Amino acid sequence: FRAGWYSRFHELLEPTAEERAARLHRYLPLLASRIAPTVSFALKALASLDQAGALPPEELADQIGPAFRARAKSTVSQAMKLLDRAARHRPD
Repeated sequence: FRAGWYSRFHELLEPTAEERAARLHRYLPLLASRIAPTVSFALKALASLDQAGALPPEELADQIGPAFRARAKSTVSQAMKLLDRAARHRPD
């Protein structure tokens, strides 16, 4: 509840791809949050970076593990999609 205002405010600011990219190292650790909406927020921000071609596959692969332990199926599915896209960009 207390963190929810932040994610809503963040999205209301409509950050550009460059602004999101500058905050990549703030989004990635949020994947390990125990608060489900925070993980969802981070995944959406990372998906936006991925669409802009600004998400480094190696960094995503290193940090995405905790998102696979989420209780919500949609969160795990979104994490899998991001990792799949990263693997397609860098099959090695």
